[in-house]
Amino acid sequence: MQTVWVNNVPCNKELTALSLFYEDYENLKKYLFDFIQTTGVFENIGLNKKILLKPNWVYHNNNETDNLCLTTHPNIILVVLEFVLQFKPANVIIGDSPIQSCNWELLHSLYFKDKINELQKLFNIPISVVDFRNEKWEQKRILQKNCRNTTDYILYDLAQDSLLEPLSLQNKTFRVGDYDPKMTIKNHRKGIHKYFIAREVINADIIINLPKLKTHQKAGITNGMKNYVGAIGEKAYLAHYSSNLSKSGGDCFPGNNIFRLGAEYISEMSFKYKGHFLYYPLHYVSSIIWRLAPKAKYANLSGAWYGNDTVWRMVMDINKIISFGSLDGNILSTPQRKLITISDAIIAGQGEGPLNPSPHSMGMISVSNNDIFLDFVMARIMGFDSRKIPLLKSFTDVIDNSEFQIFFDGNIIKGDDLYNCSINTVPSRFWIGNIEKNR
Repeated sequence: MQTVWVNNVPCNKELTALSLFYEDYENLKKYLFDFIQTTGVFENIGLNKKILLKPNWVYHNNNETDNLCLTTHPNIILVVLEFVLQFKPANVIIGDSPIQSCNWELLHSLYFKDKINELQKLFNIPISVVDFRNEKWEQKRILQKNCRNTTDYILYDLAQDSLLEPLSLQNKTFRVGDYDPKMTIKNHRKGIHKYFIAREVINADIIINLPKLKTHQKAGITNGMKNYVGAIGEKAYLAHYSSNLSKSGGDCFPGNNIFRLGAEYISEMSFKYKGHFLYYPLHYVSSIIWRLAPKAKYANLSGAWYGNDTVWRMVMDINKIISFGSLDGNILSTPQRKLITISDAIIAGQGEGPLNPSPHSMGMISVSNNDIFLDFVMARIMGFDSRKIPLLKSFTDVIDNSEFQIFFDGNIIKGDDLYNCSINTVPSRFWIGNIEKNR
């Protein structure tokens, strides 16, 4: 049976107390070991498995509170790592693909690196920390390409089976911010929908997904399902929104104001000059033109609003690959690896996630063997209406009427009862009034 377990951590839900709970490694370890064992999700895991831990390492810390709400907390990763090492796996890989401008070295403290080395020696099991990116910025203005070998990735083409195909048939043209539109169109158009996935992900026998629960400007929320987008090697293989310059319009922003269309056109032109001196001047011109448009509550130049009908489809495509993708680039009819998700919501992110969230004291850890159910549960606990989130909307009726269990602090509850446990969460400003549950 598909099951979601949600537990409150044993301390008060003030930011300082929750922060200290993160930092107390031994106390966190005892709590998390006990909780994970209670769920039974690791039962029947044999020896010598290849295990991947997939944290949320979207960007390095810039703001004072980023270490609490931007990425999966390092001690959550380390405790889960220590837990799985007890099963004597063949190896463990910890990997992600943050945004291009992320400084990989700043993501990981000396403490984190030393603790991994300590665990590797203690258990005598190989542990690797891997950057899945094939392209990244060096020294801010230099774009480094082909950072890894082509053989480090597996290319999948979902073709007509992609959830993006219905939009392709409507003449939508897809975009991902900061990439040459020609590259995205090459990978996503009628009958072709390609994804460039890190081989380490597909090669794993078991993937332990470790998302940080946050609000998201484009998707509404990011948790279990959205975290798998970090399995991609190049962002040009993603579709974040469809251009309003498309023949039939898109979902980049609401309406078709001439100044916004002009700003989008100049912005797309700048993407073609990444690594070139024209890149930043064109970006600047685009921002000036954008400011000439009348102010609008939900307008944004990157598909960041509740009307985005693209990003959730891309997320579902990638989740399909993660579950059913084979090493030869095919999609099979049966799951190819075991998936377990442990979501870090001790301090979640609210407001302008995923890159600029504010700390949200939720005080919860959740575990599941089904990411759709998990995201459904956590969205409702955040006080959001699952029917107003495109990523969950089409599953809500199925979930409400399906055979699955929710354990909240050890007690079985129903889906509708989750709203009684909810903690008011501030959504992105581009979703306010369009995601909250009406009481």
